Amino acid sequence: MAAAVSLPLLLAAFEPLLPNRLSQAAAANKSDKAKLETAALFFKAIKEEDLFIGERLFNKIRQELGSEQDSEIVAAQALLYARCQSLPQCLNLIRDSRLTEKPNLTSEALANLTLAAYLSKDKNLAMQFFQKLKKAAPKKSLTEHLAILTTIPYTVLDNEAEAKNLLKKMSNLSWGDNDETARILLTRLTASYQTLSSETAYRTIQEILKKKGSDSAILIICAENLRKQARYQEAIKLLDRLLSKRNNHWWGRELRARIYMDLYEAGPAAADCKELLKQAASPSDKKHVLGLMSRIYEHSSDYFNAYKTQSELLLIGAAKTTQTTEPAISRELARSSPKLLLQKGELAVKCLDRLDKKELVQIATDMEALLAYKPNNLPALYVLACTQRKLGLNSQALKNINLGLSSQPDYAPWYEERAKVWQGLGQKDQARRDLEKAKSLR
Repeated sequence: MAAAVSLPLLLAAFEPLLPNRLSQAAAANKSDKAKLETAALFFKAIKEEDLFIGERLFNKIRQELGSEQDSEIVAAQALLYARCQSLPQCLNLIRDSRLTEKPNLTSEALANLTLAAYLSKDKNLAMQFFQKLKKAAPKKSLTEHLAILTTIPYTVLDNEAEAKNLLKKMSNLSWGDNDETARILLTRLTASYQTLSSETAYRTIQEILKKKGSDSAILIICAENLRKQARYQEAIKLLDRLLSKRNNHWWGRELRARIYMDLYEAGPAAADCKELLKQAASPSDKKHVLGLMSRIYEHSSDYFNAYKTQSELLLIGAAKTTQTTEPAISRELARSSPKLLLQKGELAVKCLDRLDKKELVQIATDMEALLAYKPNNLPALYVLACTQRKLGLNSQALKNINLGLSSQPDYAPWYEERAKVWQGLGQKDQARRDLEKAKSLR
């Protein structure tokens, strides 16, 4: 294939190894100059994790390079989606292209697909591509690329013994003086498996930073490992350095938000999420960020803002429906996003005093929709009862609490909630008995 462009293998270290030079045969052909320029821009977008440019060039490069290299192009784009946290798009692309069914995928494509599936948290898909990769890759020895990729599925499957065995094999490979890839990977896996002491891993990080301290991928990797070692402030400093140069670096900002969440600093974490929302190019990206933002608030016990963020997240799903009335929209969300709808209700219960009547009625409508699809949904029944009690619908709340107690007679929150209902009905003795019962079950 004289005019082919050599596609890159993207590594587990989140930094692509791009070709130093494109195919000489292709470059010699002047008619392919435009194709090579497109390919170079595509690879640059992958390296810089620029999803906007990558998506724009994706279909163009597929048309220009033809079907012979289509699988490799799709694999590279799938990995770009995964690295930019656009996980649904990644998996849809892999599945829509039916790549699992294609028999003659190159080892480069299989490596990228293995990593893309791994980052998208699809263990079965990662293992499918990994098994094909093992057959397609050279059997003589573990090459640099294969050594890195073979470790991924074992990380996914939490097979510590096999991961350590692969690390041992990797340590015996000959690495170039200027090649930091081995040490980068060893540092990543050290944090997960404690193969080396944390101090050894820390020294390795410092060595890497001295040589490649301006490389965005290196900064990310080192920050990830510092986070795992609970060296949060050092990790934040590295990410500050990265974001001062590349303010739109998605994973750098998201990682910093997660570290702030670890430190229970909801303010800075939420601020980073708000910046990510400005960059979010698709509804799935916005949902991902809002989901993280809701967890950040909840982690810091700011349940009201967690509830508000979860509500905003659900509005993205509601925008897709053709329904116009609130009950119909709730029924549609109960069908399409039951987990998210329930999470919103559970957060609402933790901040009922801050919700207005309209919000309380909406929560009750949502829970009724969930119960219509799954009548034995006890968490939804509990949220409904709490909301009804807050709305002053004590008789309805009491009925639902008794229904819940018939299935969960030893669940203390039911008794605590019923005690509040009894108080609303003026039944102080009944309320006292339920509180004593709840206390005995705690």
